[in-house]
Amino acid sequence: MAKKKSKKKTGMDPEVRRRIIIASVGVLGGLALTAGGWVGLDKLDEHAGTIATPPNVEVSFSWPALDGAAVGDDSGTWMPGSERSRLREIALNAAKGGRVLDPAALREVCNALHATGWYADPPRVRRLGDGTIHIAGEWRLPAAVVRSGDRERLVSWDGIALPLEYRAGASGVHVLTNPSRPAPALSGEAWQGDDVAAGLALLDLLNDHPELMEQVVGVDLARGGRLAILTDQNARVIWGAAPGVFRPGEQPTDIKIDRLMRMRREAGRIDGGWAWVEIFGTHILHGRPEG
Repeated sequence: MAKKKSKKKTGMDPEVRRRIIIASVGVLGGLALTAGGWVGLDKLDEHAGTIATPPNVEVSFSWPALDGAAVGDDSGTWMPGSERSRLREIALNAAKGGRVLDPAALREVCNALHATGWYADPPRVRRLGDGTIHIAGEWRLPAAVVRSGDRERLVSWDGIALPLEYRAGASGVHVLTNPSRPAPALSGEAWQGDDVAAGLALLDLLNDHPELMEQVVGVDLARGGRLAILTDQNARVIWGAAPGVFRPGEQPTDIKIDRLMRMRREAGRIDGGWAWVEIFGTHILHGRPEG
């Protein structure tokens, strides 16, 4: 009997082989992930974070805007360029070594910037799609400087010491003189004592009357005594107690404002052209004329 011829082995269809390989890898991968548990996921996250983290971290800010300017526009903010650079450096240093999938770096940036005193609340820090860290929040607004000796420290409207400091007379903003307490040791801390808050309250009131404010240089806190408005002619208008604070023998706030307005109309000056003038009592008192 003739021997049966064995069937000739033929090669597997390449397309079938490719599908089998892909399916096998998927099954094995699934088994490996199940067996490895969270250790495998951690490794995967670490690898993904390494790939996604840009080699050089970039930061961007929504800067405080001037009236009518777009928030975040460097050319339309009152924040000095030197301070913007310093805040960027603080953020970059805090973010060093952080990966995209790790929120710890964002917390570090938030804490570091909040500690500067510029933000009323912890700023919002998030990472954009391109890896840039973006910071936004409520900025404290500078109100004046408080002069102690030959230095002036910027202070916000809520009485918080801000980071910027100047030599006396160099700030170009309204000044509070003769504070009862020195500047806080750290930015972001409240100025101690009631006199700084009283001086800020008077400046805030005068801000509502531009025709008066345009001649105001600052407020003398008088070391716990009566407040005095300092004018651009080196005169002193003795105001008295802080706005809204009752003191026996003093006129109410609206009467004091009316007296300033009347002198502005009649003499062209809120100080009436005198070296000093008292407006808090029953009658207006004044010293010798200027010049």
